[in-house]
Amino acid sequence: MDETFAEGLRQGWRPAAYDRALLRRPWGFPVADVPRPVRLWHGRADWQAPLPGARLLAAVMPTADLRCLPGTGHLLGFTRAPEILADLTAA
Repeated sequence: MDETFAEGLRQGWRPAAYDRALLRRPWGFPVADVPRPVRLWHGRADWQAPLPGARLLAAVMPTADLRCLPGTGHLLGFTRAPEILADLTAA
């Protein structure tokens, strides 16, 4: 993980800042119009993307199912991968 972050910052901080800025831009479509079922996974201990944001996203997406995992942070894909992947393959 450390090597990945170091490589991502090898060219300086500007590319990382640009990536962060892209996250805040409009997505180009209304999320309320997503027709497919969507499962949102959120770590309750995530301080980078607080729970109210996940709840808001789930509230505006009629097809969303929000799963809040206690004791899990922002990188829950690493710590809860088997559970998430099992859910994906069951769909």
